[in-house]
Amino acid sequence: MNAFLLLADDYALSPGVSAGIETLAAAGRLSGTAAITTLPGWADTAPRLPALRRQIAVGLHLNLTLGAPLGPMPAHAPGGALPPIATWIARAWTGRIDAAEVEREIDRQFACFEAIAQAAPDYVDGHHHVHALPGVRAALLRVIARR
Repeated sequence: MNAFLLLADDYALSPGVSAGIETLAAAGRLSGTAAITTLPGWADTAPRLPALRRQIAVGLHLNLTLGAPLGPMPAHAPGGALPPIATWIARAWTGRIDAAEVEREIDRQFACFEAIAQAAPDYVDGHHHVHALPGVRAALLRVIARR
């Protein structure tokens, strides 16, 4: 039995990242991975998720900093592109997070994950640790409590 957990973030980030995670999981070298549901690679990677879940834990890698959101975010992604982590940090620490908008996007990412996995994620974390920021964290906890 392993005395430690080894988790790999960014499943679905790119074909190479996903293939590497799958290879490590099959070799028994990983305890889990967290999947990004918002990137173009998700469509190709998602069908392999049920098989991967039989090998390791699979979580949701909440993404608010890369690519496009799954739905409209006029306050945080008015042009359709998610802002970088530095923008989220500045907004979070100055009280400028639109919590309702963030909560809706988190809900969409959960729903996207659950539609493929047919279950809730085993855990949740965030790309660039965005889930830990004030405002985002509260929205995430509300979504988890509801689900």
